Amino acid sequence: MTVPELHQAVMNSFTPTPETEDVEVVYDISDWLLPHIVNVRNHTYPHTYKFFLNEQGKAVMNYKNWATDQVWQPEEEPIRILESLPEGLPSVIQPGLGGKETIKIEDLNSKIAGSCHRMTNEQLQWWKQFVIDETALRKKWENITEEEKKELAATYWPLTNLRKCDAMEERKAQLTDEEKRQEEELNRLLQKEKNFPPVRIRKYTFLEE
Repeated sequence: MTVPELHQAVMNSFTPTPETEDVEVVYDISDWLLPHIVNVRNHTYPHTYKFFLNEQGKAVMNYKNWATDQVWQPEEEPIRILESLPEGLPSVIQPGLGGKETIKIEDLNSKIAGSCHRMTNEQLQWWKQFVIDETALRKKWENITEEEKKELAATYWPLTNLRKCDAMEERKAQLTDEEKRQEEELNRLLQKEKNFPPVRIRKYTFLEE
């Protein structure tokens, strides 16, 4: 599968149609926030988070273990996750294939050669061009200056463009009657799946003749 085919597969996977986009610039958010962030634990378990400004104008967070839960946690007071505010913008880092261990170009060519028998001609040509573009991108990053990195960071920084939006309400407004019925049925099944009968001891009655 090529990357454009992956985009199309994601877009076909759900209604309303998801939007997909290739990320051109990656920021080092971790190092940027490290001196300011509170030591939050167990944050990998909940599935839904809500960030907002409290009455003092500070950014705080609530969470729900499941999107269908009715009550946001913690109930007593939201969690403030920053002790102080970072200044400026995070630095950009070189994007790479394979995470921390970037795949070498020769290994990428080897993977394509080993999979080409499952590809159409169009797919094979796409991957060959991908390797050419990836090689050029890596050479560009080898010669990039710190000033150019700062310019990239300022150009692509997304937070200043975020707008306040109730995505759930917007999504519900776009659903057809049939989609609303399907979603209600899905929520009913999810609730059934997450609710289990209590464990108890069964009592037997013996009848003597």
